Amino acid sequence: MRIWGVGLAALVLWGATPAYAAYESVENGKTMYDRLGDDRARHLIRELSPLDKTITKDQFLNRKLSRGERREIRREKKLGVYKTPEEEFELMDLNKDGKLDEAEMKDYYTRKAYRRYSR
Repeated sequence: MRIWGVGLAALVLWGATPAYAAYESVENGKTMYDRLGDDRARHLIRELSPLDKTITKDQFLNRKLSRGERREIRREKKLGVYKTPEEEFELMDLNKDGKLDEAEMKDYYTRKAYRRYSR
C-alpha cells in the first residue's frame, strides 16, 4: 500500500512540473501572447467592420463590450493600469491615420497579453 502512495505522489509531482512552461510554449512559431493578440484583433475586425477590415475611432469607442472585456476593465482599474478607450485607440493607431487595421491591433493586444501573463 505504501508503494502506491509513493507512486501516486510521484505522478502528481511529475504532472505538475511542466505547468510553468505552458505560457512560453511555441506552437507553429507563435507564443501564447501572439495567439491571444491575434485572436482579439481578428474578433474585433469581424465584429465591427468585416467588409472594410479597418475600424474607425467612432466604431471603436461605441462598441458594446463583452462580459470578459468588462471584467478585464475592472481588473485593470484595480491594478491601476486602466486606459480609457480613447487612450487605447491612440496607442493602437501607430500610423495616426484615424483607423485601426488588424496588424495595429494585434501588436497592441500581444503586448498587453505579455504584460498581463508574464508576471
